[in-house]
Amino acid sequence: MKPINNTYNQGIMENAAGLDGTNRQLRSHLDNFYDDWIDTPIPALDGQTPREAAKSPEGKRMLEDLFDYMHHLPNTVPFPYEKMREELRI
Repeated sequence: MKPINNTYNQGIMENAAGLDGTNRQLRSHLDNFYDDWIDTPIPALDGQTPREAAKSPEGKRMLEDLFDYMHHLPNTVPFPYEKMREELRI
């Protein structure tokens, strides 16, 4: 059996490490985006932030409607619905 080319394997490992680093950066960016999103005025919530909307029954209903709408959008980045519900206590 022919020995495996160590230079080739090292290149694969470096590429995998680079992808892992990119995934960590993307995950960090998305976490920051969602942390900011919760305090950003949203037109679908009548200009309220999700945190403000979650304080009233009507706002909670609007948030659920918004989450349902977002959940059915095609080709979107995964949204942390459960994390948001937990944070907003809805």
